[in-house]
Amino acid sequence: MMKKRTLFLRSLLIVTALAIFGYAAYYLYQKQAIQLNYGSFQLEDSEASIYIPDVDRFISKEGSLDNLSLESPPESILKALETLKEHQDFSFNRSINSSLFLSFSATNYLVVFKTGSSISSLVKVVNDEFDLSATYKSGELSIGDEKFFASYYGNFLCFSTEKITPNPQKGELDRGNADYVVYSNRDDSFVRHILSKKYHFKISQEERAELRGRPVNTFAHLSVAPSDFNQITFYGSSRMSEDILTFFPTANSDNFVWMDDAILVVKKDSFELIIARQGASRDLDLILQEQTLNSDQDSSGLNYFNIGKFK
Repeated sequence: MMKKRTLFLRSLLIVTALAIFGYAAYYLYQKQAIQLNYGSFQLEDSEASIYIPDVDRFISKEGSLDNLSLESPPESILKALETLKEHQDFSFNRSINSSLFLSFSATNYLVVFKTGSSISSLVKVVNDEFDLSATYKSGELSIGDEKFFASYYGNFLCFSTEKITPNPQKGELDRGNADYVVYSNRDDSFVRHILSKKYHFKISQEERAELRGRPVNTFAHLSVAPSDFNQITFYGSSRMSEDILTFFPTANSDNFVWMDDAILVVKKDSFELIIARQGASRDLDLILQEQTLNSDQDSSGLNYFNIGKFK
């Protein structure tokens, strides 16, 4: 009788321990899943990663695949995007999810999106909507000759050419309002891409810890910028006189004493235009007159014209 009781207690303890471990594992999985974001799936050795916030909008844009500004993207990714472009009657947003994240290295690439659909239902969509041969078995997805590992991580579904482990400690990627965003893993920089008719705008941002001043609103300068350009660069600081050499380390700070808190550089082909507001300390008109008088040559000095309050 004592042996039976001991055996029962031992079995009860084992079952209880397994239940505790099972609950703990489930709790940790759920906690990790909540912490995941698209940045968690960025490959550690990635050459580039792409976030598309609205897949249908991106696919519908003319020339969206002509120049992705990527170095040697995987052919399979380009073919998949081209297939979506050929089937614009299919709504990726409604059928799967509006956003999409891609990351690729020299040897591996992955595709991630949020979805509540099962993998088998997605396989059916691929077979029915795109007339492709897709199958799923034992964690592997086959589409034609391509094979992928398919795994759910919380609400994220990931297809990858190699098995991966998401990093929940990776912070949320900066997105912004763009047709797509390209991230570099080398220096954590990113470029927003906006497609508008015949134009392809690229917006990048640099953060410099050495700046002493606060950020400056870009609206006043961009509102007077030409609409046709190749590149626009904005430099601004509430303490511009102190931060000018941070922006332009090799420049002579005396050349910038006339301007206020920001400068806009507009480039179009071989032309370059600089726009800035007149500051309170020096007058650009007087500076140019002085340079002309001090010039050894018979020259009119630098030319400028007014755009509202800008010179």
